[in-house]
Amino acid sequence: MRKSLIPVLSAALLLTLNSCSYKEHLFLPVEGTTWTLKIDDVTTWVCFHNSDSASLLQHNAALGRVQADHGTYTADGHVLTVKTEYASEYTINRTFFNLKRVNKNDNYTQISPCSYPTLAGSVWSTPIHGDLHIAYFLSDTECVDILYANLTRVDASAPYGWSGVRNSAKISGNTVEAGGLSATLYKGIMTSGVYALQIVDDPLEEEEGTSGLKGTVWTYNNTGHPADIPIAYIFNGKDSFVRISGLYAGTVSDSRVSPIIFDIASGTYSESGGTLTLTVGENKESCPISGSSFTLSERTFNKLSY
Repeated sequence: MRKSLIPVLSAALLLTLNSCSYKEHLFLPVEGTTWTLKIDDVTTWVCFHNSDSASLLQHNAALGRVQADHGTYTADGHVLTVKTEYASEYTINRTFFNLKRVNKNDNYTQISPCSYPTLAGSVWSTPIHGDLHIAYFLSDTECVDILYANLTRVDASAPYGWSGVRNSAKISGNTVEAGGLSATLYKGIMTSGVYALQIVDDPLEEEEGTSGLKGTVWTYNNTGHPADIPIAYIFNGKDSFVRISGLYAGTVSDSRVSPIIFDIASGTYSESGGTLTLTVGENKESCPISGSSFTLSERTFNKLSY
C-alpha cells in the first residue's frame, strides 16, 4: 500500500516556515502605514514611513501641548519597537489583524490619506534634528517655511534663531507641495519622506475682511546661553492667531517622545490706536505695538521677514 507523502511534505514545510522571514508573515505588515490612538485627551500618531523609518507624534487636547520626534523602528514577531532620536523606546504589540498598546486593550486605528477643503490659515509643525519646522499656509497657493534653528543650544557656538521663507504651494487631493515640502495629508498630520508634521491650528473658514496683522509672524528668542524658550505668534486670520511656545519641562502623556514639548494656544486679537490686545480663553493681555515689534510679558517680539 502506497504511503501518503502529505505528512512528509507537511514536516518539510514546517521546517521551512520556521524562519524569521516567514515569522513576519504571521503578523500585520506595517511598512508604509499610519496609525492613530486616542486615549482620554491624548491622541497619538505612529507613522511607519518605510522598512525602518518611523515618526511618533502626540497631542494633549486638555493641556494644549504637542510633542513629536522621528527615528527608526524594528519588528520582531509581535513586537514593534520605535526608537526616536531623543526619546526612550516606544513599544507596540501587533497581531495578524491590528496593533495594540502594550499591556492595554486599546487598539490603534489605521488611517488613510485624506483631502482638506482648504489649507489656508492652517499651521503645522515638527522638530527635526533639534530644529523646529513650521509650515504656515497663507493660502492654498502660498506657504511660509518657518524655522527655529538649534532649539537646545547645547552647542552655544552654533547658529540659532528664527528665519522664514515664502514659497508657492500646490495642493492636489491629499498631497501638497510647498518649497522643499512634498507631503501626504492625513487627518491631523502630514507625512513627508521620513518625517511627519502635526497640525497645530486648523484651516480657517473663508472670512471677509482682513487686518494689518493677518499673514504675519512675530517671534521671540533670547540672545546668549542658556537658551530661553522660543515663541512664535502667527496671525493667521483677520482676528485670530496661534501661539507656539517651547517647553523644556512638562509632559504630554506617559511617554516622553521628545526632549522639547510645545505649548499651543489659539486665540483672538484686535489692534487699535497702537495697542495690540490678545485673548486666550479668559486671559487677556494688551501691549503697545509699533513698527516691527511689540513687547509682551517682558519679551520683545519681532516681525519675521519672508
